[in-house]
Amino acid sequence: MDVAIAAAARPKGDVDALVRLAQTDMAAVDALILDRMQSDVPIIPKLAEHLVSAGASGCVR
Repeated sequence: MDVAIAAAARPKGDVDALVRLAQTDMAAVDALILDRMQSDVPIIPKLAEHLVSAGASGCVR
């Protein structure tokens, strides 16, 4: 059997259950990023906020 055909025949997975399972941990990671990225250098907290708001810690999303 051709690999491309076998891969195409499989339905796409639903990651919602995985996202729900990791939701609490990802929120903790977001909080940790914000806590650890405090700095007198103005761009550093802005970068942390950008990463959290963009969902960088929840890369499985």
